[in-house]
Parts: sequence; C-alpha cells; structure tokens
Amino acid sequence: MLKRFKFYIIAGLVFFMAVFSVKAGRPLHIEGIENLGMGGVGTAFNSPYGPLYNPAVLGVREGFNMTVFELPVSVSNDIFKFISFYRDNSDELKNFSDLKKSRQAELMEEITDKVSKYRIRVKLGAVNPNFTVGPFPILGPTGDLSWGLGFANQADVGAKMNPGIIVPTVDFWGRVDGVLYAPFVYSTYYIPFRLPGKIHAGINLKSIMRSCYERKRMSIMEFSDFNIDSEDLKPGYGFGWDWGALYEYSDRWDFSFVIKDFLSSRIVYPDDSSEVIKSEVDFGAAYKLTDFVILAADVRNFKPEDTYKSTFFTKLYFGGEYSLGRLLKLRGGFYQGYPLFGVGLLNFLNYSFYGRELSRYPGLNPEWNHALSLSGSVSF
Repeated sequence: MLKRFKFYIIAGLVFFMAVFSVKAGRPLHIEGIENLGMGGVGTAFNSPYGPLYNPAVLGVREGFNMTVFELPVSVSNDIFKFISFYRDNSDELKNFSDLKKSRQAELMEEITDKVSKYRIRVKLGAVNPNFTVGPFPILGPTGDLSWGLGFANQADVGAKMNPGIIVPTVDFWGRVDGVLYAPFVYSTYYIPFRLPGKIHAGINLKSIMRSCYERKRMSIMEFSDFNIDSEDLKPGYGFGWDWGALYEYSDRWDFSFVIKDFLSSRIVYPDDSSEVIKSEVDFGAAYKLTDFVILAADVRNFKPEDTYKSTFFTKLYFGGEYSLGRLLKLRGGFYQGYPLFGVGLLNFLNYSFYGRELSRYPGLNPEWNHALSLSGSVSF
C-alpha cells in the first residue's frame, strides 16, 4: 500500500512538472492577403488560404485548383518612419558616446517621445503552393469527398528602439512558421431534422515547424553590426489538426464553425523544451448579396466571457468584396475594429492596408500594415 502511495506521489510530481514546464505557444495564423483585404475573414467562404481558416470550405470548391506560387509580404506603416530616422541619424547613433551631452539629450528625447512608439515589423512568405481536388462521390449517393495538400510559411520579424540609460538600445525578435497541411472534407445533403441545404465536415492534418529568436536591450552599436547565429535558429517540430464544419443553408447563406489545434498542438525543440498551441474556437457567416458582392464576418478564439466583455471587439472580423471577374476586385472591412481596404488585379496581385490590435482590449495599441502578394494559379 505504501509503495503504491509513493508511486502515485512520484507520478503526480512528474506530471505536475511536465505540465508547468511547457510554455503556451503563439497560435499558428498565416493569413492570405485577399482575406486581410476583407477584414481578415475566411471561415465561411472559399479562398486560396481557405483550408487554413476552415478545412470545410474545401467542400464548396469544384474541380482541380492549384496555387503554383504565392509571394506575400507585409510591412508595418511605422517601418518607413524608423528607416527615415535611422538614415538621418545613423552616424550619430553609432558614435553616440562621442556626442555632446546636449545632442545626446536631443536624440534620447526624440527616441522616447517618437521612435520608441514605432511598430517595426515585417512578414514574409515564400512560394506557399497548394492544390485541391474534388468532389468525388463516395458511398453511393450519400456524399462527396474533397481533399488537398499545401505548404505555407511565414517569417515574422520585428524590432523596437528604446531610449536606454547611457546609450539607446534595441529589442529584436523573429519567428518562422511553416506548416504542411492536408485537408479532407466530406459533403452531404443528408442533414438531421431534414434541414435544407448541404453540410461539409472536414479535418486539416498539420505538420508544424517553428523557429524563434529574441534579443533584448542591445546597444545601438551592437545593433549596427548585429548577426544571428544559426545555432540559435534550430527549429522545433510538432503535429496538430483542425476540425471544421460549413453549413450551406442556401445559395446565398453559409455558416461555419471551427476548432483549430483540436486538443492542442505540441512543438518540441532540439533542447527538449516545448510549447503548446492551445485550441481555438472560431465561427462565422458569409452572405452572397449578388453574383458580384460577398459579405462575411468571423469571430476568432471565442471564449464565453467575450460575450459580455469589451475583448469581444478584438476578436471580431468583418468585410466584403466586390468582384469584376478576374480583372478587378475591391475589398474593405474592419479588422478587430480598425477600418481597412484592399484590391486585387487579374488574380495575380493583391494589396491591403489594415490595422490590428496588439493588446487585449480594443483601441489601445494599434499596428498599421501594408500587405502585398504576387501569385499564380491554375484551375479546371
């Protein structure tokens, strides 16, 4: 009896240490520039990045669709201000300790009042190919199967300048995410309670790669000669899956429900440390106003307390698109309450200007960004 009691105590301590030694990971959000132009929505309508928002949207695609390449880039609006400041003052910043006290004070004041508030951020992706096929009839007339395969990656790099005690300092951080994903969707008209329409249910199997880097409080002299050691960029790997449903109520209305990283996704690094991407509940709706206009709204990472707290507005995404076929698409909406707009040309070039909230509460800490992508695709 005593041996069994000791075993339970030791097992409990091991479990306790294992659970609390795992840090919470950032959600895996790789967003399409088209979606950003529509307010960041994507769970209830078809788009090139659709399976990453909701695997079930694959059910509304028909035939063979392939994105051969997509090259997205996003830069914060403040980066241009920072580049201008650094270009005008680079020599003085590199030789800051040799400046007169009065000039040092002037630079410190400008950094404190203006530069330290800049949001310096760049996001890059490379290639990001994917393809989808279907639907294929299975099990007779009861339903169809669609499936696909894709790879998406994103490097997210940022910096922040601080006034410092003696000389200005810089914080630098970066994260690279890559995901190989395979969505599978089952579609059927056989819905309980004889409801009208069609329902699509799908899963998205994901193999995740993540590499992170952070360096804080570098002196401005260190930053000018800053290099990243490849030993610090060893990636971690993990697996996860998303579950999603899409209800096509009619030719105009679609409703969605998604659980991302179902039962959580764990990433393990070479030094045996790990992080866990917790599950997230998203839902949304899309309305096809005409053959040329679509409106959509999503709620991301919903929690019950969001229904009565102001945090709800940081999780709300709304937007629309007016399409003139392949030639031109005009987009607009609200990303976490911030207005935005976007445009698409010839299904090749997409641009959006959007703001997002960096804090938990709306309106406190906005970051404005320009996003652009070039892509090539085929379908038949």
